[in-house]
Amino acid sequence: MGRTKGSGRRPIESWAVTAGLVLATAAVGPAPGFGQDRRVVADADARAPEGLIHVFDVGELPDGRVVVTDSREPAILVWDPAAGTLERIGREGQGPREYLGAFSLVPTADGGFGVYDARQARLTIVSADGAVTGVESFVRPPTSGLAPPRGGGTDGRGLIALRSVDPDRGLRRASVVYRWNLATGEADSLGVVMTYARGQEGRGITPMPRGDAWTAGPDGSWARIVADDYHVEWTGGARGDVVGRPIPHEPRAPTDADRDAWVRQMLARSPASVSFGGEGGGGVSDAAVRRYRTELDADRYPDRLPLFEPDFVPSSPRGEIWLQRLDLSDDTRTVFDVIDRMGRRTGQREVPGRARVVGFGAEAVYLVRIDDVDLEWLERVPLDAG
Repeated sequence: MGRTKGSGRRPIESWAVTAGLVLATAAVGPAPGFGQDRRVVADADARAPEGLIHVFDVGELPDGRVVVTDSREPAILVWDPAAGTLERIGREGQGPREYLGAFSLVPTADGGFGVYDARQARLTIVSADGAVTGVESFVRPPTSGLAPPRGGGTDGRGLIALRSVDPDRGLRRASVVYRWNLATGEADSLGVVMTYARGQEGRGITPMPRGDAWTAGPDGSWARIVADDYHVEWTGGARGDVVGRPIPHEPRAPTDADRDAWVRQMLARSPASVSFGGEGGGGVSDAAVRRYRTELDADRYPDRLPLFEPDFVPSSPRGEIWLQRLDLSDDTRTVFDVIDRMGRRTGQREVPGRARVVGFGAEAVYLVRIDDVDLEWLERVPLDAG
């Protein structure tokens, strides 16, 4: 974790991960806080042939191909898991098949997707057979400051967006979740999640922020994962409102290793890391971490490590969430709590190395595994395998 992203790509054969087909049950003992076994996602049933820079959103087409957007690449990607190919459609620009940014995927009635391009206020339409068929303008909302989330932020009725409101004197703030109808420009408030303010005194950094996560379901429902006592609240949709019970967990205080790992991760994600001694493509130096640690007020670190990042998280069509548990100082594995539509944790999944969930299909979860130079390798894993 915390390595500066490289800009090149290399064939998948050069990545030292063995291909396979199963989600295996591991003899790792019970997961923290409850007595169910944790399963290790050993391998995937399909893997994209190239490493990407930062996968933003994925969407399954009816024939099994996958539309992919990368926030660092102005193109639409179409991955064919059966053929093992990755096709790029378009380039940077403002003409046909050109984009100033390809981000969230908005489902269309025929099984295709509209690819959201905020800077041009338009959707590029990818049909159900994977062809680009045109563009459609969308109407900007009257509510200023709406920001679409990172991937998957659609619920079948519009784009789920977030707007922050003024913080109080502390670091916590309320952020309003909206459903933004792209056809009419209307933006209806759905509820509030607690996030963290930036732009505070000093460096304007909130170390290890603890706040709520949120998601949207294809049936018009949405949910927030409440950080304070770790429970899930679903609102609307076919199954109605659900408030889950608090999920057992074991709070712990952050260690010096956690603090160093957080600073390293933060510097690696920021172009400003160069001014703090970043080492280009090789990562962030130990000296840069030490220097930044000395300039960051120790009193601003929390007394307990957050359980998860306060961010948007994808959810499956059946309302299942794979919520990534935060363990800053351990980059040998990534652990996800699997939470069902009733807010119950039904198990855990462990992925070797660094990984994150970028979306779901009808019967699959899409992960990226992150290699030593921060390239992201997109994989498909059956939801019910093993």
